[in-house]
Amino acid sequence: MALLSDLINLDLSGRTGKIIAEYIWVGGSGMDVRSKARTLSGPVDDPSKL
Repeated sequence: MALLSDLINLDLSGRTGKIIAEYIWVGGSGMDVRSKARTLSGPVDDPSKL
């Protein structure tokens, strides 16, 4: 079974040029955390490109 640290540090750069950007925010109730992931074709240098 993989540890969380193994998955966080998993290097997939040699497999594909794509990256996953994940937005994380506090939910409307203030009691939960929400997130949404998006697959991008490569790294971005400007948040407006997200």
